[in-house]
Amino acid sequence: MKLSLIRKDEDYRWAVLRAQLHPWLFQVTNLTFIAATQNLLLLLLGLPTYVASVSQPHTSLDTSDYVLSAIALTILAFEFISDNQQFAFHAYKHAYLAKEKGDANAKVYDPKEHWPGARLNWTVDDAKRGFVTRGLWRYSRHPNATCEQSFWVCVIVSISKCY
Repeated sequence: MKLSLIRKDEDYRWAVLRAQLHPWLFQVTNLTFIAATQNLLLLLLGLPTYVASVSQPHTSLDTSDYVLSAIALTILAFEFISDNQQFAFHAYKHAYLAKEKGDANAKVYDPKEHWPGARLNWTVDDAKRGFVTRGLWRYSRHPNATCEQSFWVCVIVSISKCY
């Protein structure tokens, strides 16, 4: 199978894997990894919350509960902002690179199509560099991953507070 036939709703890595494996082996991988392993991981992700809600005494919320909730929501807001900034940057970069190649069908970058917090003034130098260095990305190479890890630390702290 050619890599140019990548489905729009599929991660590009699956097409690469499909091209490298025999069809029946890919189906086994698909069944065991996607159908079984991912569901098990989702179960394990939700299990601590279930245990905390069922087996813990139901007491009123403390000040620390409100503080942890505010921190978690702030972290999620930063993750949202960084994801949107990266998406807007890649839209700009791909539009610029397509224009440089002379692609007449290239979509022109329109900042109004993006979330207001992601409408940074991208430059030609940004597109040539190839990665984001503005907005939250100025402070961290991967602010969305940093926020994701920070959120889970916040969840662990809130769960450990119960014991």
